[in-house]
Amino acid sequence: MKIGWLLLTVITVLAVCAGPGCGSAPATTPVSTLAINNFDVNPANITSGQVTTLSWTVTGAKTVSIDQGIGIVAASGTKKISPLATIPYTLTASDGANSTKVTVNVTVRPAGASSPVQSNPSAASAGPPSGTPTANPSASAPVITAFTASPSIIDSGGRSTLQWNTSGASSASINPIIGAVDPVGTIPVTPTSSTAYTLTATNGSGSTTSTVKVMVPTDNSTLLPVVWNFSAQPPVLNANDTSAISWSVYKANTISVSPDIGYTSSGENLTYKRTAIGNMRVSPEDNQTYTLTATNWYGTTTATLDITVWRQVVIPVQGRPIWVENTTADAISLLPVISWFSAEPATIIQGNTGMLNWRIVHATKVLLNGELVGSEGSKVISPSKSTTYTLKAYNTWGSYAVSKTVTVMNYKPDWFTPVGSN
Repeated sequence: MKIGWLLLTVITVLAVCAGPGCGSAPATTPVSTLAINNFDVNPANITSGQVTTLSWTVTGAKTVSIDQGIGIVAASGTKKISPLATIPYTLTASDGANSTKVTVNVTVRPAGASSPVQSNPSAASAGPPSGTPTANPSASAPVITAFTASPSIIDSGGRSTLQWNTSGASSASINPIIGAVDPVGTIPVTPTSSTAYTLTATNGSGSTTSTVKVMVPTDNSTLLPVVWNFSAQPPVLNANDTSAISWSVYKANTISVSPDIGYTSSGENLTYKRTAIGNMRVSPEDNQTYTLTATNWYGTTTATLDITVWRQVVIPVQGRPIWVENTTADAISLLPVISWFSAEPATIIQGNTGMLNWRIVHATKVLLNGELVGSEGSKVISPSKSTTYTLKAYNTWGSYAVSKTVTVMNYKPDWFTPVGSN
């Protein structure tokens, strides 16, 4: 009887435990470690033409991106920006299953004025920066300090964002279609064909106008690949550290980066109907120039960027360690260091404007295409043809130079090709 009872007990236990997972721990759902630890802008209030910095740290993410044309970024980093009007920036992080967002706002004041109505007539007479529209001859007429479209080339049905900043205007309007707007602001547009938008700023003394162009290719358009952005974050790093190279390219079939960073793209119509955004991390041993090559049926477009590598050495006279730039693995240089030099966007439509931003350390003199400038600054540009801008810094050890090329595209309905170069 005891044996029978024991056998019945064993059979009963086996029956109870016959289901799936019997004898093993219950299945658990993985806990997400995705977190945006910080996303800040400093300073949060700037004057038009000034530069501010976005900074962020994200953990547990497979992809991290920032809107307003910045695109994919590294999990942690900084980005210099120079918005033309008050605008929000949203960082989005995703681990593939979950996503989270944080938004910061940048407040932009009109240049030369503390309020929408300019109280200093002499500021208006100075006129807008080089490459922006000229104002009405009246000393107190409004000044349009900026009017841009980003991106300036879109597919039919796509969206571009107009941004503008005026000083001394009591009213403003944008045509065609849009109508009355605030003297400072942004607005999305979705033209179905190439369109020139005209901003008119008005006050009691007269009006000022500025025009920005948005191109919409047709099925018959001839358009080389357009490189909106090709940059490194950070552009200056310590030896053995890494930098994230990122790019944004429009109308390309294939994209490659050299020296080889382990990225290639190929296939039919890889990105021809959209903008390709990507990034790769690199860790160069020495100062390195990277070249992006984008190709489609009509030809090839290239862009370059420079990464500077610093190495810690001991200065014999002072007997203390410092970080300095190395030009080769065996030779240390105390030449000036160009921390960053950017041209945004890298491609513009003829008549539109772009922005150069830079920062240099260890320099006693800095020249931009031969013009004396400060060691940190920005400049509005509106080249009539494709132009190379060279930033050259000097100190007692010598000089160091970096160049950026801005490609200028013809504004025509069916034929979009670069306009010369210099």
